[in-house]
Amino acid sequence: ALPVSVDPTKSIAFVDVAGTITTTSANAMMMLTSSITDNGDTLRLERGATQDQSRVITMIWQVVEFTDDVLVRTDEAVMSSGATAASTNLTISPALTNLSKSALFYNARTMNTTGGYEARNRVYGRIHNETIVNFTRGSGTGGPVNIRWYVTEFQDESSLVQNGSVALAI
Repeated sequence: ALPVSVDPTKSIAFVDVAGTITTTSANAMMMLTSSITDNGDTLRLERGATQDQSRVITMIWQVVEFTDDVLVRTDEAVMSSGATAASTNLTISPALTNLSKSALFYNARTMNTTGGYEARNRVYGRIHNETIVNFTRGSGTGGPVNIRWYVTEFQDESSLVQNGSVALAI
């Protein structure tokens, strides 16, 4: 239960993890999704993989509630086994009205181990247009990935969201 209830239409949830996973066969245990229940009093943290019940991970979470001038849309998308991309329509109306005032936040979970090949499970997302969010992963050989996403749209005149991407050689 959350210490203080929030309005889920104006809130987003973040989760991060820390742990002592020392093998690539259990790295999916570190992938979690977070969501706020419809009544706004409970944070739900979900982990798909449970390869080793004796391992402990620490989940660090935050819930942010915007009090004014923000609309939040949220849903969960599933990238199917073998897919390199998944699109989902924003199912909460209305459609976005200003992309330069909209930001995407998301987290993902899976039940599949990757053997150290993270491109099978790690996804990146972007707002494609006013009604579509796209998610992509580097390899289509992975299993299903559940993605909890939040799109926030700021309604005030002064807010601005900037975004982009860059490829780094490794």
